[in-house]
Amino acid sequence: MAIVVNAGTQAQTGTYSESDTSYFVDCYYKKFDYQATYEGGTAAYDSGLVYHTSIVNPFSITVSSITDTTISGSFSGDVFMGLNPIYPKVTITGGKFYLKIY
Repeated sequence: MAIVVNAGTQAQTGTYSESDTSYFVDCYYKKFDYQATYEGGTAAYDSGLVYHTSIVNPFSITVSSITDTTISGSFSGDVFMGLNPIYPKVTITGGKFYLKIY
């Protein structure tokens, strides 16, 4: 999972959605029992525009807290096999993260 903000910009608390062009949102998911990988975020959104396919549950990351030592929040949305919204999907709900900043 990643949020990439424009150069010179700091990440802030708030919700980062795949359709906003001021940053890049990405999620990579692999089921343990399958070889298939799933991805969602800005690239999947862009692929949906190319294939004229809307994404039912757009992928988003919500940053709820940033301190000098940690960042935490939640994430949810659709991720697609092969990064293409016309292929099978997995819907992620209630994802949470808590990471240390070094």
